[in-house]
Amino acid sequence: MYVERLHLVNFRNYREITLDLGEGVNLVIGQNGQGKTNLLEGLFFISRFRGRPFSKITDLVQQGQPYFAVGAVICSSVRKVKISAMFGRGVRKIILDGSEKESVSAVRGILKAVMFSPEDINLISGEPYLRRSFLDSTIELVDPVYVTKKLAYKRALLQRNAVLSKWEIRGNALSAALEPWNIALAECGTYLMEKRRDFLLLAEQVLRKEYAILSGAEQDISISYASSVARQSWEETMAVSKEAFLNSLNKNIQEDVKARCTTIGPHRDDFILMVSGKDARRFMSQGERRTAAYCLRTAEARYIFDKTGEKPVLLLDDVMSELDSGRVKRFARSSFFVEQVFITDTSLDRACEFPISRVIEVERGTARVG
Repeated sequence: MYVERLHLVNFRNYREITLDLGEGVNLVIGQNGQGKTNLLEGLFFISRFRGRPFSKITDLVQQGQPYFAVGAVICSSVRKVKISAMFGRGVRKIILDGSEKESVSAVRGILKAVMFSPEDINLISGEPYLRRSFLDSTIELVDPVYVTKKLAYKRALLQRNAVLSKWEIRGNALSAALEPWNIALAECGTYLMEKRRDFLLLAEQVLRKEYAILSGAEQDISISYASSVARQSWEETMAVSKEAFLNSLNKNIQEDVKARCTTIGPHRDDFILMVSGKDARRFMSQGERRTAAYCLRTAEARYIFDKTGEKPVLLLDDVMSELDSGRVKRFARSSFFVEQVFITDTSLDRACEFPISRVIEVERGTARVG
């Protein structure tokens, strides 16, 4: 899969650009603050139809403009499609091959793209909700049932928490009031945990291989799913049934009453990365965490390929800034199994290690293929 053409209007600092692109390594060159990241974010938006973490759709509109528009011609192994969209004040239009669509669900995920950015170091050392979001966004791109189950889980969670917030008025009827929401949480929650398990099993294999390549040394790497429901070992956690989930909810009711909310479930879960028996959140250096975060994104790409048969577009923003020369060389020699890669950097010096197909020069909100 690759993007043949990209069109941006009023997107971040781009007034209007059209780029003819192609397969291979696309090097995006420019000084800091010129729009390299924004270019990659435009591609990412066409894939997910949302901004990067911590940004809203309204943040993507160029200052002083009423809307932004994005468009792309996307080539996959089975077809070529054209997607265009416009968002802004009172504007929301999505078009696929000339036909207007009512929902972004009709176009989300047609372009399968994975983006690495410097902020991804927080996948290793940040708060648990960031790792949950990473798991969910990865799986949602390839599994529409996961999207449906997650929405149903969130609705049931809101209803259960509403009951718990005013538990006093329920008295002895509290358990009966919670029961339908417990059943809904157990049904949807076990599906979410099962799919997260599938991804983490693959991610562990990819991390062991890719981290060894980039670091130049074999490492004993493991990933464990920290389940608030099971609170047991990796193997037992991965076998949580609906009945076990229901039992855990019932056993935990006093804790939930005290907290006035549901304190166990996938919405409270996490995963832990261990390297040579040490918790990566505390014992890895900044550079090692950055390498591990990149490997997680590689695992995301592999997962997408395994589930769909399509090789996603890789968007690598500032991936080399904290790598020493040895790691840059190993990174350049690592096998990009995808068909199209975008890499941002401030100069050609380090990038000369890569098999570059084309250079995109970015300056003050303009971009051109050099």
